[in-house]
Amino acid sequence: ILNTKTLEFSTNFDEFGEYDFISKINYKLLHPDLTIKSHYTLINKLLHDWTDNDEEKITLLKQLGVSVIDGDGRDNYIIIIGAGGNGKSIYLNLLVNLASGYHANLDMQDISDDNKLNDINENTRLITGHELATNSKFTGGMISRVKQLTTADPFKINVKFKEARYVMTKCTKIQATNTVPKIFENNQA
Repeated sequence: ILNTKTLEFSTNFDEFGEYDFISKINYKLLHPDLTIKSHYTLINKLLHDWTDNDEEKITLLKQLGVSVIDGDGRDNYIIIIGAGGNGKSIYLNLLVNLASGYHANLDMQDISDDNKLNDINENTRLITGHELATNSKFTGGMISRVKQLTTADPFKINVKFKEARYVMTKCTKIQATNTVPKIFENNQA
């Protein structure tokens, strides 16, 4: 979980020990010198404002962009927490552009609504949720679905007037919210 006010992590990372860095990208990327300078300036300002210039946190946010291009979320569901109007949606929209049309919108509170999952398939590179409801509570089946979606385990959804189908994707999954969601489980996991 990322908190954009101070961008605090919910777990303690040893010097990049938990990162899965990408050493080779099989896509042609535009060299930074050829980009629109105002866009580059905007994203750098956004990243530095969120992170208080912490290079490790900036690296994580940049790696999320690379994971969108790569289409592999590395079994993580990122939750970005911050006050309204601080740029969470701008960041998500930048990632949507990197996904080149292979994205789906899904707020985490809708994870149990099969109709909202219809756009997700194995070609999806990014799932974004722009607004997690303030009073969201995750229990039982919702927690299980979030775990299955996060780890790319297949699960079945009902499709209106058609046969049920499996949903599975390794894509990058990011949810923006103003408050920490409540998760209710019977154990400390």
